Amino acid sequence: GLGRGSTFTVHLPILPQAGTPTSDSDQSVQDEPDHSRVLVIDDNADAAMTLTMLLKLKGYDVHTRNSGRSGIEAAESL
Repeated sequence: GLGRGSTFTVHLPILPQAGTPTSDSDQSVQDEPDHSRVLVIDDNADAAMTLTMLLKLKGYDVHTRNSGRSGIEAAESL
């Protein structure tokens, strides 16, 4: 409803690194990202900044936008 906001949950698979042999029994998840890029889009500037800082601390390459339109433009150009 009006003023209640939205919640979106996205689950992304982790792909093995190129040249790394994998097996069906190897289901481990990497603890550290390997040059993973994340685009944070949130119209709440404080929430976007907080999430961006946390992701950067984890080693991600983070880009932040504060509107849907600028987020789409960034996704197309990054």
